[in-house]
Amino acid sequence: MNGAMDGRLGRKMVVYESSVGAPAAAMLMETLIASGIKRVLLVGVAGSISSECKIGDVVVPTWGVREEGTSYHYVPGNVKVKASESLATAIEGHLGQGRFKEGGVWTVDAPYRETKGKIKKYSKQGVVAVDMESTALMAVAMCRKIEFAPVLVISDEAFGEKWVPEFHGPKVRRASEAVCRSVVELMSRS
Repeated sequence: MNGAMDGRLGRKMVVYESSVGAPAAAMLMETLIASGIKRVLLVGVAGSISSECKIGDVVVPTWGVREEGTSYHYVPGNVKVKASESLATAIEGHLGQGRFKEGGVWTVDAPYRETKGKIKKYSKQGVVAVDMESTALMAVAMCRKIEFAPVLVISDEAFGEKWVPEFHGPKVRRASEAVCRSVVELMSRS
């Protein structure tokens, strides 16, 4: 495929793999914005903090709880970060009814440091997943006035008595492949 080495899939779409963590993801997003990108979909993995989301489920977070440091450089602390409503709606429509869950995402800087107390607290508030990038990217997008939405595959469960990791399991792999196909189809039509 022409351009495969630099991430291009055509004139309208670019696909890149980001590094893990809010600062690296924000830096990449800033570079993409500076080069003219106006719509960004994050396809990633997240841990579930809600019994409603199991390994292999797809989550489209529409808002977030910020416990990372990057987002505060883009929007004040009292601002609730959100995904682009139009882009989130577009990906939800493309995924199809019943093929995703919607809710909040809790973004942290330190992996594997989620406490049972915070998991219960945020789950009660409608947060369904925890990751390391989404709220920072929501803030960058809000500041730079571009469209952004995350689409996350649940790779592990942190809501029970015991942590259940399946990062490379077949459910995660199948769901990730399905999400990638949907995203490419959606963005190809845009």
